[in-house]
Amino acid sequence: MKYCPGCKTNKYKIDFYKASLRGDGLRGYCKKCCSIQNRKLRTYHAIYKRKRYKNDPGFRKTILKRVMLKGKGKWTIYSKVRRAIKKGILIKENCMVCKSDNVQAHHKDYTKPLSVNWLCTIHHRRVHLGEIAV
Repeated sequence: MKYCPGCKTNKYKIDFYKASLRGDGLRGYCKKCCSIQNRKLRTYHAIYKRKRYKNDPGFRKTILKRVMLKGKGKWTIYSKVRRAIKKGILIKENCMVCKSDNVQAHHKDYTKPLSVNWLCTIHHRRVHLGEIAV
């Protein structure tokens, strides 16, 4: 049995998460109290980040840079496709497989940004998983 200061009750050791650095090998709060605390923190951080993103242009730039770096150059290709669609250079077509009109641009070769195949989300995912070939 171990005491949880969150809910102020004694609970079985099974009700606590493991923590190898602590003396007894268990966290201080029970699993239920930990999940409640984590939910509060996630909500708080989400609200904080939303407010900061809205009010701080420097923070907004760092977030966008992270997103762009994560894509490793794909971001610029996506923006080229969006601009080409806006200007009328590239015209959205129906999905090559199922003829759906809700489509995404699929690039076989990222060195040719305007050479795209139009696929719906389902078939686009399947192409990337290797289930179908285009």
